[in-house]
Amino acid sequence: MVSFVANDSKGILPHEIPNGSFIFVRPDDDYKINDFIVVYKENSSKEDYKIKKAEEKEPLYFGRIIMIAKSFIEEDF
Repeated sequence: MVSFVANDSKGILPHEIPNGSFIFVRPDDDYKINDFIVVYKENSSKEDYKIKKAEEKEPLYFGRIIMIAKSFIEEDF
């Protein structure tokens, strides 16, 4: 499992995910259509990700989101 800190500095976070929340992802986990997943952004480095709802085929798939935890600490992320 890996975790990320949600950051809206490059755009709006989808599906009402709060900025600064912790996102827990299982890489290469099986997913179903409409699960929330993390994919690599097209035409970018392997360190650029985005969140989306899964479709049938996801060639840039990284992992399935299993939990999001909101942080109440006021810090700049």
